[in-house]
Amino acid sequence: MAKIILFTHQKGGVGKSTLSFNVANLLNQHAKVGLIDWDYQGTLLQVRELNDQLTYIDVDRDVKKIPHSDFDFIIIDTPPYIFEEIHALVKLANLIVIPTQASINDLLAIDKTVQIIKENEAVDRSIIVFNRIKSNSSLKEKLTENFNELQIPIANSIINDYDAITNSIVTKGVEVKHKANNQLQNLTTELITKLLSNG
Repeated sequence: MAKIILFTHQKGGVGKSTLSFNVANLLNQHAKVGLIDWDYQGTLLQVRELNDQLTYIDVDRDVKKIPHSDFDFIIIDTPPYIFEEIHALVKLANLIVIPTQASINDLLAIDKTVQIIKENEAVDRSIIVFNRIKSNSSLKEKLTENFNELQIPIANSIINDYDAITNSIVTKGVEVKHKANNQLQNLTTELITKLLSNG
């Protein structure tokens, strides 16, 4: 039975697609992984022909069509807006990853996502990931207390704003020697640890 990892945030530009792709790519080295792009005009669907190492699943936005028995993990990337199936996906997911940048705009925008998670009693299955963080920025430190007030756990792993990650969907991943790869590996390990601790 596949473990479902949902990447969601009702705001664009937070790096959901690149993060979900890279986590899927890393997990795919040791397990059978399926990738679903819930946004028909999404980044992952547009470049799927360039990424033959991953299995893309078309479920026609039908939660009941997700093939649980065919994979070890299914990664779902969601659109940057509220959509009809979000509540069903949050209920279904074994782990909900909320990528966010460290900015006032992202802090304000994340409220809708957090509300959906709380409405569906999924706080324990959720984690906020600081993503696309400028290496010289102090905003993360300044805003961490504000994000903590959301009462959603925050990942220890931080993903910096590397071009290697931005371009990774086209280049089929990040080079092993790049610093970004270490960050992605650490995050993937942290996500799997949380997933396993949830049962």
